[in-house]
Amino acid sequence: DVAGAFWPGAHADVAGAYWDGGLGSVVVYLAEEEAADRVLGWLANRCEKHGLTPAEPGDSAPAHPGDTYGVRAAALALAMDVAGLAVSAGARSVRLHPGVRAAASAAREHPAVRAALDERFGWYTAELARAAGSAAVRGLSQDPEELALDAVLRAGQLTEAIARLTAFDAAHDELCSPDRPSLGVTPPPRRVRAPMEDYARSAVGGGLLAALADLLVRRDLREAAEAFLTTSPMAARYADTAFHTAMGTAFAREGVLVRDPDRLKALDTVDTVVLHADALHGDEGLDPHAEAVLDAARRAEARVVITGAAARERLGDDVTDEPFAAL
Repeated sequence: DVAGAFWPGAHADVAGAYWDGGLGSVVVYLAEEEAADRVLGWLANRCEKHGLTPAEPGDSAPAHPGDTYGVRAAALALAMDVAGLAVSAGARSVRLHPGVRAAASAAREHPAVRAALDERFGWYTAELARAAGSAAVRGLSQDPEELALDAVLRAGQLTEAIARLTAFDAAHDELCSPDRPSLGVTPPPRRVRAPMEDYARSAVGGGLLAALADLLVRRDLREAAEAFLTTSPMAARYADTAFHTAMGTAFAREGVLVRDPDRLKALDTVDTVVLHADALHGDEGLDPHAEAVLDAARRAEARVVITGAAARERLGDDVTDEPFAAL
């Protein structure tokens, strides 16, 4: 809701400042790099005077692309998995009850539980708590295979987080400019649930019903917990997370800064692709990648809409199977 900001000589070490809507932050230009600590201290005192408190890690949505919380969370989670592997190898005399494993699985896999923890404690704290609990339970349950798989997944997330930071650092001077038009930082909530989220809800719900039925019939808590664990959507979540992590890493390495990685999950629900004629047909004719893009959309069984000024006249001879619309 901030239309602009200015800094009328409030601090001698500040050369200028402006509000960046895309980053959702006040960008401050320092007169010299050594003044950073002094300016941060001055800002902290001002915030305290006006009753403002710093945001917790992961509270802003989407997170600032220069934040290191994603890197720290992935690195710490990976370290926890390594520690869990060590515990799994050494704690041969300890084995947790399947009921504990089932409770940890429900807290880790159900989207509603994950969302509730994120809202209550913040994404950063909740993610570390999930990682610590999962590593401890798997380590004491002597499940090195699951810990190894989780470690591979965390390594991929760490790679993606570092790649995104690198992409932002490379584009920093271009992005952090008062002359650059920027959109508001807070996107509308994702209205469509990803297929993986629906599957996880169904799998966990079905597992709870199976466990309850088993408990009522056999009256054995261990078997009921095992029945729940067999329906865990962990494998599907791992595959889904690995896919989107690889996609985010590829985007970052191509210099594409994904502002909200959660938006990548919505790509599974896309059924219509809108292309502008200028993106397909330049001054030198049809873009060499145009046919590949259209073929990919056809293979995904997505509806393709081509729009733009004189789109039919410009592309009619090259693209004949796609509908045209004036949007």
